[in-house]
Amino acid sequence: MTCTWFPRAIVKHPWLVAGISLGSVILLGVFALAVFGIDSGGGDGTGMFLALGDAIVRQGLAYEAILKFSQDGVVIPQQSEATESLVVFFSAHSGRAFTPEGLAAIRTAQRRLMSVAQYEDFCLRDSASGNCTAPVSPLRMFYTDDTGEGEPRCGGGELDQACIDGIVRAQLDGNGTVVGDNKVFFSRMFSPTTLRNPVTRLIIQFGGPLKGYSSRSDGEDAQEDAFKTLMKEYVQVFKELDNNGAVSGYYKVNHLGSTIISLEVVSYIMGDLLLAMGSVVLVYAFMAYFTFSPLLAAMGLLHILCSFFGAYFLYRVVFQIKVWPLPAVLGFLLLFGVGADDVFVFVDAWKQVSHLPAAITSDPVARMTVTYKRAASAMFVTSFTTFVAFAATAASPLPAIASFGIFSAALIAVNYLLVITWFPAIVWLWSKHCAHRCCFRATDRFAATHELTADQDGVELEEQEEEASGPSSGSGFGSATSDAEATSPHGSDDDGSVVGEHAHNIENMRFMERFFHNIYAPQLFKIRWGVVVVFVIALGLFIGPENGLPSGSQAHDAVELNENAFDPDPASEVNTIRVIFGVAGLERETASGKKLDRNEQGKVGRLIFDPSFSLAPPAAQQFLVDFCAQVKAATCASCGTTPSVGNLVLQSGLDDSRCFMTEFAAWVTTVRNGSFPVAADAFNSELAAFLETPDAVSIRSGRDVLLDANGVPLYAVLNFVTPINVVESNPVMRKWFDVWVGVTASAQPPASLTTRFATLGAGASPESFAWMRTFELLVASVYTTLAISLALAFGMLVLATANVLLAILAFVALVTIAGAIVSTMVVFGFTLGVNESLGLVICVGLAVDYTVHLAHSYNESEASGHLPRARQASRMRLLKTQYALTEMGVSIVGGAVTTLSSGAILVFFCKLLFFKRFGSLIFMTILCSLFISMLYLVSLLFTLGPLGNAGRIKVALRWAYVKMGGKSGAVLRWLA
Repeated sequence: MTCTWFPRAIVKHPWLVAGISLGSVILLGVFALAVFGIDSGGGDGTGMFLALGDAIVRQGLAYEAILKFSQDGVVIPQQSEATESLVVFFSAHSGRAFTPEGLAAIRTAQRRLMSVAQYEDFCLRDSASGNCTAPVSPLRMFYTDDTGEGEPRCGGGELDQACIDGIVRAQLDGNGTVVGDNKVFFSRMFSPTTLRNPVTRLIIQFGGPLKGYSSRSDGEDAQEDAFKTLMKEYVQVFKELDNNGAVSGYYKVNHLGSTIISLEVVSYIMGDLLLAMGSVVLVYAFMAYFTFSPLLAAMGLLHILCSFFGAYFLYRVVFQIKVWPLPAVLGFLLLFGVGADDVFVFVDAWKQVSHLPAAITSDPVARMTVTYKRAASAMFVTSFTTFVAFAATAASPLPAIASFGIFSAALIAVNYLLVITWFPAIVWLWSKHCAHRCCFRATDRFAATHELTADQDGVELEEQEEEASGPSSGSGFGSATSDAEATSPHGSDDDGSVVGEHAHNIENMRFMERFFHNIYAPQLFKIRWGVVVVFVIALGLFIGPENGLPSGSQAHDAVELNENAFDPDPASEVNTIRVIFGVAGLERETASGKKLDRNEQGKVGRLIFDPSFSLAPPAAQQFLVDFCAQVKAATCASCGTTPSVGNLVLQSGLDDSRCFMTEFAAWVTTVRNGSFPVAADAFNSELAAFLETPDAVSIRSGRDVLLDANGVPLYAVLNFVTPINVVESNPVMRKWFDVWVGVTASAQPPASLTTRFATLGAGASPESFAWMRTFELLVASVYTTLAISLALAFGMLVLATANVLLAILAFVALVTIAGAIVSTMVVFGFTLGVNESLGLVICVGLAVDYTVHLAHSYNESEASGHLPRARQASRMRLLKTQYALTEMGVSIVGGAVTTLSSGAILVFFCKLLFFKRFGSLIFMTILCSLFISMLYLVSLLFTLGPLGNAGRIKVALRWAYVKMGGKSGAVLRWLA
C-alpha cells in the first residue's frame, strides 16, 4: 500500500499543515533570536580566519594576548603606549612629491589632521613631558622642527626647489642610497639621479590607555569604541582634503590604519550584503516566470527566506555555536538556487501529473500523492547530497569557513523540511482557489477539466496508478506499444529519431518540456559518442591572496602603496620578529575560565605561563644579552628576499631592534654604577626600578617584560626588526619561519628560559606566521574536504539510484565538473586563497544537484510505466533519458538561472573582492554543472545507461540472500 496519510492531510487540512510547518520554524527562530540574539564575534564581524587548533597559530595569538595582558595593580601612564598609527600617503600628480608647492600642500593637510577636536585625547604622549609626540612627517627634513612649523632649512632663505633638492641629496650616501631616519619618506620609485620621489608618507601615532583607564585592557571595548568614533571623524577629514584644491591639486591622498580601514571595509561589507540580498528580486522574477505564477513564486521565496529562522535555531541552540559571522549570510545566496530548484521540481511534478489519466487527476489525494512521491524523493536526494557537502566543511581548520558550512547545511535541511510540508499545501490551495484565474490554467489539465474538491477520494490509489501505467494509457510521457510498433518506420530508429507522436502525447506540456522531449534529446542522441569522447579527453586536461579591497578604492590604493611603494623598515611593526620566553601556551578562554567561541574576534584568550620561568639567575640575564647580540650579528644571505640585506636583522631605521635586557644592563652599569649580571636576590627590584625610568618607555609600551603584583617577571620578549617584506609569498614566509625556528632551537638557554618560540606579527595579520600556517592547513584541508565530499556524494548517488552503474556514470560527470572548475580557476589566474578554498569546498554541494536529478529520473523512468517497450538497447536508453530530460529539464534550467543570476549580481555589482570572487565561483560552478550535466551526463546515459536489472543493488542482494538460503517471502518481495 502506498503511504497517503500526509498527502491526504495536505489536501484535507492545507491551512493547518501550512501554518504548523512554517509557524513552527519561525517560532523556533524567534526564540533563538530573542534569547541569544546575533553575535557576529566582534571586530569586523567576519569571524576567525585562523586555524586555532595549531600550535604555530596559537603562538601568534599568544603575542597578541601579551599586548592586551594586564595585571591588577599595574597602572600605565595615560596614552604612553603606542596603540595604532594612521599612515597618510601623498602621491604627487606631477610625479615629484618634494616641491615647494607640494610641501605647502602637505603642511596644509597635516595642520588639518592635527586640528581634529579630540586628537589630544588619543595622541601618543611622551612619558617625560606628557606632550603629544610629533607626527613622523617628511616636513621635518625641510623645516627646523618636527611639526613642519619652523623655519626652512635653507640658511634663512626661501624653500625653493634648489634648496629642497640639496636637502634630499644630503639624505644619500656615496652609493645614492637613502640612509638615516628619513628613509621612511622615500618610496622604492625614488631616483637618486633626478631626485624625483613620486610618493611620500606622513605617520600620526596614537596611544593608550585613554584618560580614566589604568591599562589598554581596562574597559577595552569602551576604549576601542571611543577610538572608532575618532576615526569616523578622520574619515570626514579625509573627504574634506579630497575636496580641498590646495591639497588635492597636488596630491592624491590615501590613508591607512587598521581601525579606519576596518570601518571602511565594514561599510563595503554591509553595502555588498544588501546588494546581494537584493538579488531576491531577480530570483523572484525568474521563479515567477518558470512557475507561471507570481503568487506561487512569492510563497516559494517566503519559505526560502524563512529557512533562516529554523537554521539559526539549529546553529545556535542545537549545535551551541555562539558566534554567527557575516560570511554565513552567503549561505542564503546558495539557498536561493537550491530552494528555487526545489520549488521548480515540485511545481513541475504537479503540472506533469496533470497529464496523467483522469483516474489520477480527478482525485486530489491521488494527484497529491503521486506528485509528492515523485518530487519529495527527487528533492531529498539533491538536498541530502548538498547538505552533506556543506556539512563536510565543518572539518575546515578555519572557524569562519566551518561555521559557514554548518549554517549552510542547516539552511538546506530546513528548506527541504518546508518544501515538503509548507509548499505542497500552498500549491494545493493555489490550485483550488487560484489556478482557474491564472495563466497556469493552460498547462494544468486538472484545473482546466475537473472540479477541484478535497471531499472525494475516488478510486483506490493503487488502482489509479495501475490504470495510469497500463496498456490502455495513451497520455503521459508515452504509452505502451507493441514490439512491432516500436520497430516500425514510424518508431524510434537507432539513429535517434523520435518514437511515433502517438506514443508521446505532450502537446499540452510547456514549451521547455516539448523542447527537451522533441528536439534536445533526439538531436543530442545522434552525436552522443562524439560528446562522450570530447569530455573524456577534456577530463584528462582538467587534471597568493589579494588584499581583497575594491579596486580603485582609497583603502585598496593605500594598502597597495604600503605594501609595494616602500621598503620594509623598522618603522613597520609587521616585519618584527618576537622571541618570547616564559609563555607555555594559550587557552581560548577568558580570565574567569569562560570558553571563547572559535569565531570570536578581539578576545584572544588566556596566557599560560611557564612556572619554571625566571630572569633572576645571573646565567639567564647574561644569556639574553648574548643571544640578542648573536642574532643581531647573524647573517643569512640565502633566506632574505631583499638582495641588499644579508643580515637576519636590519641594522638601521627609526628604531633599532629592542632587547630590554641589553638596555637594562647598560642602565645598571652606567646609571646605578653596579655590575651586570645582577645578583639573583636583587634582580627583581632592580628591574622594577629600571622599568619606571624614561629610558624604559618603549619597553613598557611594547610589553617586553611585565611584572606581576609581587614584582616578579611573567615573561620576556626580544624584538628583532627583519628584512621580511609584508608581501612575501607563503613559501618564502615558511622559509623565514624555518630559519627563526632554527635560531631559537640552536640556542642553549639555562633551565629557567627553556620555554621559547619566535613569532612574526600578531594574530590574523596576513604577514604573520599564524596566517602562513593557517594557509598551509587551508590548502591541505581543501583537498581533504573535496575528497570527502566526493566520496559522500558517490555514496548518496548509490543510495539514491540503488544502481551502482548509474551512480558511477553520475560520479564521472561530477568529477568532470570539479575538474572543470579547477581548470577554469587556473585559466582565469585564481590563486588558492580563502575565497577559492571556500568555492572548491562548496562546488561539490552545488554541482551534484543536476547530476542527481537526471540520474534519479532516469532510474525511475522504467518503474513509472510510462515508457513504450523497445527491443534495441539504444532505443530504450533514448526513451529513458528522454523521460529524464522532459521531467527534470525545466527544473534544472530554472534552478541554474536563479543561481547564476545571484552569482552575476555579486560579480558585477559588489565592491569587495571576497564577494566578487565568491560570486564568480558560484557562477563558474553552476555553469560547468549545467553544461556538463546536460551534455556529458546525458550522452553517457544515451550510450552506457543501465537497462533492466543491470547494476541494481537489490538484484545483487536478492541473489546473495537466496544463495545464503534465505526464504522469507517479505524479504524476497522487498528485493524484487
